[in-house]
Amino acid sequence: MSDDTSKQQDARGASEGDELIRRQAALRALAQSATQQPTSAPATPTPSAPKVATTTRKASAPARGGFATLIAGERKAGRRRGVLVGVSLALLVAVVAVGIIGARAYLARRAATLPKPVLRLDPLGQSNFGCINDIAWSPDGSQIAALGGLQGNCGGASTDSPTDAVLIYSAASGKVITQLQPDPVVFDSAAFKQFAAANHEAGQQTTIGIQSLTWTHDQQALLMSYGVSVQFPEGQSGVVPSMAGILRLGIRNAALTKLWTDPAANTIVNGMWPYWDLVSGKLSALPPPPVATLYRWNSDGTISAAGSAAGKPVGSPSAGQTFSIWQPGVLGLAQSDIPGSPTAVAPQDVEWGAQFAALSPDGRYFYQYFPSAYGSLVPPSTHQLFPHEPRIEPHDAALVALAKRLAATPQTGRSSAQYLVAWRPDGRLLATVTQNYADSTALPKLTVSLYDTASGKLAKQLTPDFSGLPSGSAGIGLLVWSPDGKRLLLVDNIYGAITIWGPGALPA
Repeated sequence: MSDDTSKQQDARGASEGDELIRRQAALRALAQSATQQPTSAPATPTPSAPKVATTTRKASAPARGGFATLIAGERKAGRRRGVLVGVSLALLVAVVAVGIIGARAYLARRAATLPKPVLRLDPLGQSNFGCINDIAWSPDGSQIAALGGLQGNCGGASTDSPTDAVLIYSAASGKVITQLQPDPVVFDSAAFKQFAAANHEAGQQTTIGIQSLTWTHDQQALLMSYGVSVQFPEGQSGVVPSMAGILRLGIRNAALTKLWTDPAANTIVNGMWPYWDLVSGKLSALPPPPVATLYRWNSDGTISAAGSAAGKPVGSPSAGQTFSIWQPGVLGLAQSDIPGSPTAVAPQDVEWGAQFAALSPDGRYFYQYFPSAYGSLVPPSTHQLFPHEPRIEPHDAALVALAKRLAATPQTGRSSAQYLVAWRPDGRLLATVTQNYADSTALPKLTVSLYDTASGKLAKQLTPDFSGLPSGSAGIGLLVWSPDGKRLLLVDNIYGAITIWGPGALPA
């Protein structure tokens, strides 16, 4: 090795030594700086790698003079976090507020669709509508259709004054949804114009009477029976020309409105059952099936006896495959009311009677009235004033108790008492309407009594509120349960009011 080479190596060694010394000094300075930081207690360095840990801490953290910058940065970050938290809380509060408002709106809408415990409708005051002769719940129980007269008209409508009307109410709110007028449909029909041209003479008046009211299964139309007759001028007599048929009235779609008529509708042979085929539009007549309290629809539209309905659900004559005769009707004493003779009353003969329409499950066949829903109850009847009437097995203990009470009440001719009755669809409750004549100078006070059908015991009494209503003289109307049995409707034509009792007012 040459001297020059040796000198160069010595110089590099010295330089490297100096660099090592400088690094060691820097490390000692860093270590000293770290030991000068305030601590809560002296820390004993672990023997594993104290300087590496210290060096790592100092290498990752700023020098002592940079802590203010770190704190300032943390404060700024804290302020940013605070702002974000505040904004988040504000958004949360806004979301909750919107949710509460939406929930209140939903509950308000929901409450408007729920039935109230007691709801009273005043058709005469609200729509000048009264003399309700039929009423029907829609199949889903959400609507009520009432058939009556406008301007308080209780008689038949004429071509000069078509006053029959159908009002459809919301069952929840009692508000009128729509109003329909069936008379013009009949008067404008080709069948009526042909009838009027053949039978109407000068001085005569042609009138129409609309009766039974039945919903179609799809709730888009109403079926009702009608009759048209020519009234002779006063002092004249003769055979009264007439025509009759079925009217289907579309509720919102006029295309569903249709009229069926048949010259034989008023001349069906006594003892036959008239029914309509709504597809062909023809009127047919069938021999009646054996007397029964429960009937079943057959596929061809005929009806067969299906046994006894004692104690069972009553079924629906306008929806179900089977139904009973225990529909809303009247329980009373048999009377013989022959013109010119005293009225005979047989207290032992307690009669049941109901007149209702029946629509087959497929909606094709329609009985405008069901003619076998009447007869003498056995028991308590022991004597039949009209021997040709069928003897009927009572539905339940409540009906028997009511009949016995009726038979034991002293009667005087035409003032004999009667009960308006209606079974809840499940057959477990019997609703009745009685009139209290305690004060002969005042109008009768109505009371609706509910009986447990199994025991015959009184379950509850209801008194409708007619305060503020003027009284009339049309009499009691109808008592009808909703299809689900949760509401009970009373039509009172004395005061012209409709009362609906719902959950909370009725026993379970």
